[in-house]
Amino acid sequence: MRWSELDASLRSRLLHWHAPIWEPLIAQGLEGSGDLAGKRVLEVGCGDGGLACLLAACGAEVFATDILQSRLQNGRRLAAELGLSERVHFFRASAGELPLGAARFDLVLTRSVLVILDRAQVVPRLARLLVPGSGVAVFIENMENHPALRLWRRISGTKWGRFSYLSNAEVAHFRYFFARVDAHYSGLLLPAVGPLGRLQAPLAPRVAALDARLFAAFPRLARFAWLVVLRCTAR
Repeated sequence: MRWSELDASLRSRLLHWHAPIWEPLIAQGLEGSGDLAGKRVLEVGCGDGGLACLLAACGAEVFATDILQSRLQNGRRLAAELGLSERVHFFRASAGELPLGAARFDLVLTRSVLVILDRAQVVPRLARLLVPGSGVAVFIENMENHPALRLWRRISGTKWGRFSYLSNAEVAHFRYFFARVDAHYSGLLLPAVGPLGRLQAPLAPRVAALDARLFAAFPRLARFAWLVVLRCTAR
């Protein structure tokens, strides 16, 4: 099954908060992957397991990691509730020390996870996990230069605390580890929708469409994007 064929209400329920913002980005990252049935997928930083379960619902065999046992337990309960326990394997592991062999996965995916990792160490390791020539890594990550968010990070101290957001120069550096890297930028006006609760659902698609037109008309605005979807093909 393709991602787009999943029940929309199930996607919304399992992606929880900000689902109207995240779901189109995941769909964009998975575009080109086709039918996920039978594919081996690794999600690094799976949280409570919603995305891992959705990928399993598409027929993939999913390996989902996190460093918090409480989140992994939530993921196992969710998988059991959905009848997906045999397709989703939750285990505790650091992204820098994954107990997995090379060239095993058709798809590796992260979502706002690289921002808390040593990317110089982790990205090459994730690249080696992909099936050569056909495996794909999808990184949906936060960028550093959105003006409003940059101001907020300065006020809150986030940038100099736990998180380290991607720069445009670093996005370009991903090409050293993969045969091809396609970058899709999102979110000029979209961050304003984030705090709006139930209004996200009707507003997010319209604001995202406006953002897309702005990026198309003024490509240099990409340096001020909130998020980037990196679809990276293995060598």
